[in-house]
Amino acid sequence: LPGVPEAMGAALFHVATVDNTFGGGMSFTAYFVQERTDPHAGGDFDRFGSRPLNNQEVAAITAALEGLGEVRWIPGLDDFWGSDDAPRVPGSVMLGVGDAAVDGDAIVVPVSLLCGSVCGTWRTYRVELVDGVARVTGSEGPIVIS
Repeated sequence: LPGVPEAMGAALFHVATVDNTFGGGMSFTAYFVQERTDPHAGGDFDRFGSRPLNNQEVAAITAALEGLGEVRWIPGLDDFWGSDDAPRVPGSVMLGVGDAAVDGDAIVVPVSLLCGSVCGTWRTYRVELVDGVARVTGSEGPIVIS
C-alpha cells in the first residue's frame, strides 16, 4: 500500500501529464498547486470542506511534480485566475487534490485540474504500489471534463 502523501503526488502527476484534457505529452508553463484540499476534486461538486495540506503531503506532491516545470503553491483560485477568465500566467495549470481514502490495497485520490474557463478535469484515481512506486492504476466514479 503506498503512503497517502505519495498517492496524492502520483495522482496529481498523472492528471497533469496524462489526463490533462490535451493528451499525453502536454506540458504547462507553470503548475499552481492549491495549499488546501480541493472540496470539488474528483467531480463531487456537492462536497464541502477543505483543510491545509500537511508538510508530508506538500513534500510528496512537490517531489512528484519535480522536473515538469515551475511549481507554485497558492491559497486558491483567486491566485491562479486573471481578470479575463484565463490563468494569470499564460499556459499554466492549477492542480487540486482532495482527501484520499484507503480502499483495500489501493489509495483512492480525487483530483482537479483547471487550465482555463473551459479547460479542466475532475476525477478520482486508484493508486497502488507498482514495483515499489505509487502509480495510478485506474479511475473510479465520475469523470468531469470541460
